[in-house]
Amino acid sequence: MSSLQERLRRLAGGRSASSAGREGANLVEGGTPGGGALDGGAGGSSDAGRGAFRSGTDQALRHDSRAGEREDFRGESPSGLDWKEACETSVGHPETGRSAAGGPSLLDGSPDDGGSGLPSSGRLVETGDGQFIVRERRYPLGHLHGRYALGDLAGRHGRLNRVSRRFAGIKPVASVRDLLFFDTETTGLGVGAGNVPFMIGLGFFEEREFVVQQLFVRDPGEEMAMLGHLRQLVERFTHLVTYNGKSFDWPVLANRFVLHRIPFAGSRLEHLDLLYISRNLWRNSLESCRLSRVEEERLGIVREDDVPGYLAPVLYFQYLSDGDIAPMESVFRHNETDVLTLVTLAAHLGAVLNGDAEWDRMEAEDLYRTGLWLLDAELPDLAERPFAALLKRPEESAVYAARLAMAYKRMRRYDKAVPLWEQAAGLVPSGAWLPVTEQSLEPLVELAIYHEHHSRHHDKALRWTEEALNRVERLLSLQARVRGNADRARRWKAELDRRRTRLLGKLRKGAAGTSGAVRSSAMDPSAESVPNSPSSGGSVAPASSGTGRSTGKTGESRFHASPAAEVFQQQLPLD
Repeated sequence: MSSLQERLRRLAGGRSASSAGREGANLVEGGTPGGGALDGGAGGSSDAGRGAFRSGTDQALRHDSRAGEREDFRGESPSGLDWKEACETSVGHPETGRSAAGGPSLLDGSPDDGGSGLPSSGRLVETGDGQFIVRERRYPLGHLHGRYALGDLAGRHGRLNRVSRRFAGIKPVASVRDLLFFDTETTGLGVGAGNVPFMIGLGFFEEREFVVQQLFVRDPGEEMAMLGHLRQLVERFTHLVTYNGKSFDWPVLANRFVLHRIPFAGSRLEHLDLLYISRNLWRNSLESCRLSRVEEERLGIVREDDVPGYLAPVLYFQYLSDGDIAPMESVFRHNETDVLTLVTLAAHLGAVLNGDAEWDRMEAEDLYRTGLWLLDAELPDLAERPFAALLKRPEESAVYAARLAMAYKRMRRYDKAVPLWEQAAGLVPSGAWLPVTEQSLEPLVELAIYHEHHSRHHDKALRWTEEALNRVERLLSLQARVRGNADRARRWKAELDRRRTRLLGKLRKGAAGTSGAVRSSAMDPSAESVPNSPSSGGSVAPASSGTGRSTGKTGESRFHASPAAEVFQQQLPLD
């Protein structure tokens, strides 16, 4: 616990309120009145309100530091963004006061007076229900956050509804101004009534700027005023963008509206939770799909000296205890970075959905998973782009041959699928021989299905079926020796035996048909013709009565099989 207290003291003392105030942006000009009154009275910062949480301070300070290691999407890795450096390099230099894109500098604004108790770029807002703090910062669209500028989302937003598997029931995004980016900092990790969102981070596009607005309550008595402001703000938007907000942030906020008996217009918003698609794309290539890991490994965002998310409630309880706003500056910056990262992540996904992503920079697993996502999103033409980029890497794509073949099968691109199945089966020089497993049987079975039902080459289908049967028998022997359980392999064998029997029947029927055609042609001159013959001029030769009688002898017909049928009978003796 001593190391945790030392870190809290460093966060509190390492960044003075005056230095933080020099990085301020445009301030909020006013609040929006809400409705109703809080039980016990509303108004400014009350000792009773702070006392309600003071008892939780000691408990929070005893929070085990190992909590940050939990697979929790509320806790972020202890890395952050140096905002002064970001402003100088991506937006503008503090001495010039202008941004690199020509817009207003992020450093414009009044410094904190050091005694107001407000965060940098913050302003106290008065409403009919009381007071709360709003911190607002404005960014030009050219501001870089990782590999993308904030304005890169424009023109790539229309298909963002497809980040959800249920995109058919979600309206497309008409404009980037319809998107509200949302993230909260709460006093706990549950969704019950005891969990209070003390900070709500919002981001939205306004004219030629991106606005980050953070709502902050100095004690629980100010919550109703903050919710009233938020209620009117969300009416401007049609889509909500979050990261794990569907399971956590949004239900917590909805509970607070119910608790204060405030009608909530936010229920009509279309919810785009980017966590699920991030898991889909990167669950096999990243150790964790926490937002901090995704932004660092896939979006080029590296946080430095950032407070981890699990310490945010600890710092808030400390603020409730002593009223010192300085340690909360790190929580404001952490929340602000989360909101900006949501925009960058949306821009990346929008680029993929528009087919202009940087495929060469993606790892092999990411290309494969991205192609599957586009296929699920009913964009098969776009899905071929990451698949094609993967196939340009022969050494990496070899292990994906069978899976890529199945993806091409879904697109009915058998011209692509068949060579990949053959490669997966290990019958081409560039492929690798797969071990005898259930997965290695799939390419053989798929090739048998293709040749039986599509190419109609039943001899090839029989060949792949028999190869699969050989592997199943080896698999049966292996499982019987090692595991003593070969039930699934027996089911494979039974299915392949039925396929083999069916193919043999088709080949016999085809051979009989060929034999009958040869006999009819050889023994019935009335069926013969010599097309384009100089002597006959293409006419049919006259029939011979004697030859015609010989065709009626059924006993002789058995000895007039075609050469193809004879070869087949030698290889596959008839019963």
